[in-house]
Amino acid sequence: MKTRILNLCLLAMLLLSVSCVKDSFEPNVPEIGEENPIEEEPVTAMSDLEIPSGFDFSTAVAVDLQITDGQNGVRYTVQLLQGTVYNGVVLNNAINTTLNISAAETEIVLIRNTGTNIEEILVPVTGTTLTYNH
Repeated sequence: MKTRILNLCLLAMLLLSVSCVKDSFEPNVPEIGEENPIEEEPVTAMSDLEIPSGFDFSTAVAVDLQITDGQNGVRYTVQLLQGTVYNGVVLNNAINTTLNISAAETEIVLIRNTGTNIEEILVPVTGTTLTYNH
């Protein structure tokens, strides 16, 4: 019985090792029998890069957050995937601040905490101003 299991394990290992084929990780290498239609010289230094004029390198954007709340003393927390980015308390019925967030963000999470009630509000990111009225 032990030899049968050992033989099956050896057979399985043999089949697995034979079926593995190393893929090419070089995107410009043509497959066997194909011609390479694009001849590109490799980039070896930063000065070799060709960057179009007007290319936007920014990965973050400054967004104005405007919260209007009729109840002073309410705490608002702004959360994104990477964690909390702002904590503030409503004074004079408003919070106005600027946040630096990822340009890829599509929505933020506002957490409204009155001390007795906690609400979670999703606010879509459109443009450079986020407005929430409670």
